[in-house]
Amino acid sequence: KMVLMSKGKVVSHGPPREVMTDVERLRGIGVQPTQLGEVSWQLSRRVPGQSLSFLTTDEAEAAIRGNILSGRGGRR
Repeated sequence: KMVLMSKGKVVSHGPPREVMTDVERLRGIGVQPTQLGEVSWQLSRRVPGQSLSFLTTDEAEAAIRGNILSGRGGRR
C-alpha cells in the first residue's frame, strides 16, 4: 500500500499502481508523474477502448504489444 501526502495531509492511498498512475492527481499536488505513468495515461486517453496502466518497461511492452499493436496488425 502507498500513501501520498501533501502539506501533511493524505491526498491518496492505495496500491502503488493506482496511486502512481493517477497523473492528474499527481500533477494537481505538484508531483511529477513517472515517465511510464505519463505514457500509460496518454495512451489510455488517445486509444479508444483502452485503459492502460503500467509501472515497468516490461509491463509497458506487454501492454503495447498485446493491447494496441495486436488490434492494428502490429509486428514483432
